[in-house]
Amino acid sequence: RFDFAAPGEYSTIIMTHVLEHIPDAAAALEKILSSAGRLKIGRVVVIVPCRKGFAFDGTHKVLVDRKYLETYGLMDGGAFRVSELRYFPLNMLPAGDIFTYQEMHVVFVTP
Repeated sequence: RFDFAAPGEYSTIIMTHVLEHIPDAAAALEKILSSAGRLKIGRVVVIVPCRKGFAFDGTHKVLVDRKYLETYGLMDGGAFRVSELRYFPLNMLPAGDIFTYQEMHVVFVTP
């Protein structure tokens, strides 16, 4: 096992446009949250493309959206819960069906 940091050394992990490239994104996110908890990291920020941006890139494997997080029990449970879920640059879900560069930002925190 390789630890990139001592417990408590960092307070936040930011993952931008990573999960959508992993076939089992739920398992990967669970592992990341578990590792963050072990390392006493209190916040994990995940940024993923919305529907149109997901469809734009052929290397994307999984559409990680609110429904996906809910389906896999990642919204509230375990060592982390979602404290904030918003869309950028327009904070509205339907914009992700229109604009390629619309993103979903999710902040997981320890309860």
